[in-house]
Amino acid sequence: MIIKGIWVFDYPLNEEKVKSSLVKLLEFYPHVAGRMNGPNEIVLNNGGIYFSNEEYHISVLSLIKQPRSFDLYKTPIKIKKLVNGKEPLMSVKIVRLKDGCLLIIHCAHVCLDGNGFFRFVKNLEQLYQNKPIQPIDLDRSNLFFDKIPSKNKAYKLMLEKGWKPVSINTLVQYTWQKFRRIEKIVSPPIHISEDYLSAIQKQIEKKGISHLSKHALLSSILIKLSYKLNNFKTTTNCSLVSVIDLKGRLSSFPTSYAGNATSNITTRDFNPENPLSDLAVIIDNTIAKYLLQNTDLLEEHVLLNIAASKYKIPFTPFDLQAMNAQKPTCLYVNNFLKFKLYDIDFGMGTPVLILPNDLPDALKIWPSQPDKPGINVYLRGQLGKTYNKVKNKQIWLENFFNHTAMNV
Repeated sequence: MIIKGIWVFDYPLNEEKVKSSLVKLLEFYPHVAGRMNGPNEIVLNNGGIYFSNEEYHISVLSLIKQPRSFDLYKTPIKIKKLVNGKEPLMSVKIVRLKDGCLLIIHCAHVCLDGNGFFRFVKNLEQLYQNKPIQPIDLDRSNLFFDKIPSKNKAYKLMLEKGWKPVSINTLVQYTWQKFRRIEKIVSPPIHISEDYLSAIQKQIEKKGISHLSKHALLSSILIKLSYKLNNFKTTTNCSLVSVIDLKGRLSSFPTSYAGNATSNITTRDFNPENPLSDLAVIIDNTIAKYLLQNTDLLEEHVLLNIAASKYKIPFTPFDLQAMNAQKPTCLYVNNFLKFKLYDIDFGMGTPVLILPNDLPDALKIWPSQPDKPGINVYLRGQLGKTYNKVKNKQIWLENFFNHTAMNV
């Protein structure tokens, strides 16, 4: 996979300064400047990255009003060539606009996860302004590969923990969706204001429930939204898969680690008809069990995921068939709020807009522009397809949010 980002600025960037800053930065990220040697190895050969520029005769305001009018996510990086070492692992492009510019960065996901990707851009900004960068750690000697269980032990643990087998039907279903390009379907942003979230939070606190994470609150609202969108029967159960950052949570991955270090945590099945506060508590408690109460459990979970990949064991900790169904009941959410994406300033102000990446997350939680406090949600795949069929989206959303607020 390729992780991508587009930053929209209402001022120009000095292209030569960006290039010289990149040259300095890649000294700290030698794996990004390297080349792959098959799917599991990066050769640190200082092969470099793509850099290009372009010019569009369009204003920033026109761009923001119709961001779908041009296909900016097409990348020069070809996956097959990349794996064979014939393509750079990153491309950087500056697009000059009438009254500003775009900074477009694509990087192989094997090099950087979301945290590492946005830290890379922050470090680029720091070097551009001749400031010190954040610490970077590429030391792999502390990684726990020696703890990976044997194939037989891993298989038994997966069965004990209720991991789901990947059946032939699941593979056919996934292949069919890829063929139809359903995962490419994405909704327009659904905005949830800070005032609305604050009001919901206060209602939950009146029930004696405190210290709920924002992730749990938002995810429970999105579960309700998906449930309403798909018009499920009241007996239909769902589960939620949350992407988590492992940096600073396991000893093998310090906060400064620059490689890819993410995993996911899945809730038990639950009924979305339950009160919103009940759903939020389930999500919060599930994540806390791994991140706060028992880090050994988190390490074991990560090791099982590595073992599944290493030994090609066809099991996953979530239900892939339910996730890829026409009406998904296993929902995959990726929350980008922790990264402070708009905290990027190349000397003349922060971005006026940052477009969300196009990773295939069914539910993507993304910060909205600073002048519109709150968050934006993007639905992808089957959920995006279903939502895009809603005729009057504004009225539908108003009814949904009002009903949800009355059933906390």
